[in-house]
Amino acid sequence: MAGLAWERDQPVTTCNLKEDNSRDISPGAKAVNVGAGIALPVHDATHHTRAIVGIAYKGTRNFAQSEIQALLIEASTLP
Repeated sequence: MAGLAWERDQPVTTCNLKEDNSRDISPGAKAVNVGAGIALPVHDATHHTRAIVGIAYKGTRNFAQSEIQALLIEASTLP
């Protein structure tokens, strides 16, 4: 997910890591005991991606667009 977030320069999410059949989740990632996940690009002042922040949740869940935007804003404050 982090590699795709970097490549696409946009958040990549899954509501259920183990059950996700999209090509966004690598088979090795399914071995991790988590439910939902999100990978967020962090940009510098010139809007170049400088890092990816990954957040995993124990249970399954969907991400509202407003929540993704709030997480992007928070991630942008990282030093």
